[in-house]
Amino acid sequence: MKIIYSHEDLLALEDPFEYEVGLPIRIRELPASVIEEELPDSREQLDRLLKEGYTLVIQKPLIPNPPVFAGLSVIAENTVMKLYVYEANHCEDALWDVLSENEYNQHWAYFLLKKSKVSDSNCLIRIKLKVR
Repeated sequence: MKIIYSHEDLLALEDPFEYEVGLPIRIRELPASVIEEELPDSREQLDRLLKEGYTLVIQKPLIPNPPVFAGLSVIAENTVMKLYVYEANHCEDALWDVLSENEYNQHWAYFLLKKSKVSDSNCLIRIKLKVR
């Protein structure tokens, strides 16, 4: 399923990621549109999207903190959650294992983001990630 939010739609939202992620994602300027798509996913699909320039964004509780997160950048945190970004051209085995183990954990959220140009205006593409 694909949903396209116009700039006006985005302005009407208090926080377009509020219900998916418990921490705010602060951006300097709203894009002209956001394309949201949910795809049945697999490891190969994730690797392909990472190679295409997508960034994996992961929200997880502060604890436990598997070693794979030690090398990831934290872009936001509060007293119970951290928001990480993973930028690479493939998913490491250890990260894939952690994502798979926590797929149904309601305190975890992960999705892919990419900035794109559509008709000479900025667009943000968001893909919800399902690891199985």
